[in-house]
Amino acid sequence: QAYGADIDETTALRVRDDWRAANKPIVSLWREIEEAAISAVSWGEEVITRCGSFKLIKRDLLFKLPSGRILSFPNAHFKMNEWGDNKLAYEGMNNQIHRWGVIDIYGGSLVQSITQAIARDLLAHAVHQVEKAGYPVVLTVHDEMVSDVPEGFCRVEGRSNHEELPFPKSVAESAPQRFLGLDLTCRQAVKR
Repeated sequence: QAYGADIDETTALRVRDDWRAANKPIVSLWREIEEAAISAVSWGEEVITRCGSFKLIKRDLLFKLPSGRILSFPNAHFKMNEWGDNKLAYEGMNNQIHRWGVIDIYGGSLVQSITQAIARDLLAHAVHQVEKAGYPVVLTVHDEMVSDVPEGFCRVEGRSNHEELPFPKSVAESAPQRFLGLDLTCRQAVKR
């Protein structure tokens, strides 16, 4: 079963393989990140990747994000998986059993954690810039911010309430150097 839809294993494998063939740069990034994590745990040295660096401190695998924040994968170690391969794992909250336990590490899961953390850092930067522009942020949901301002606060001469206002461009333009190369397009809507 996949997201509530019943599909046979042959179809599932074909869809997976087709997706991977169409998204080779992502698959390559998964491999790069997984190999870097394995090297860091194997040799105990810092391993630099294009989106940060891994380092093993005591038994914790740490990943330093472009912002300088650290992701931690506690008690990183190698273990034998069900196919007899020696795979990297760590201890943490297992989302399948909803308890603390051993979690297998693979490139896709590492890239997911790194991507979400970088997105959070970008949102934090944007919140700071938006508040600096005078729009108090009262709520964030995923990649969106909500400001609650008095009626007429957002009026700009010659624009309707649903057109983009000038300040979002300053958010993208003021992004720190570490975010260069990322699409930081911002949009704004005024709603009542």
